[in-house]
Amino acid sequence: RGIDEQAPNDYINHVLIMAQAGRPEAARQLLNRLAANPQWQDNQDVLATERGLAIIEADQLRQSGRLASAYDRLAESMQQSPDDEELLLAMGRIYTDGGRQAQAEQIYTYVLTRHPESEQALQGAVQTALSNNRPRQASQLLSRYSPPQQTSETLLLSAQVARANGESLEALAL
Repeated sequence: RGIDEQAPNDYINHVLIMAQAGRPEAARQLLNRLAANPQWQDNQDVLATERGLAIIEADQLRQSGRLASAYDRLAESMQQSPDDEELLLAMGRIYTDGGRQAQAEQIYTYVLTRHPESEQALQGAVQTALSNNRPRQASQLLSRYSPPQQTSETLLLSAQVARANGESLEALAL
């Protein structure tokens, strides 16, 4: 079946759903068909979907242990959108899984400076600071970037940081 040239956005969600369902090749083919149409080449939804597809593919590669391929998959999108929060977080996950905690911490901390409300970046930065045996840095990150309304994730992070700083009673209280 052909693609309705008047409604490209109708297909955008299909691309991401196919990729999340484990069919990234089919998703990429559909996205390439969309992007080949001249009227859609500068469509922001298509560009955002390309970034989303790159993240899904990279996460799938990362989870299967193919870290170099995951990195390569993100590299092109990162060149086009170097400050994209979701791309940076995906790169941080690759570095974390690859045992490159220092690089992951740099990425997560950078994301926090650009997107201070990012709970994923806060979690990544705190976890990597703890992995790098820097509990004081983790405490500073939490006090600076914790959301006013504590979530269960930030409470757990606070308890982990308190324990790492030798404050077991405070960790238990959280």
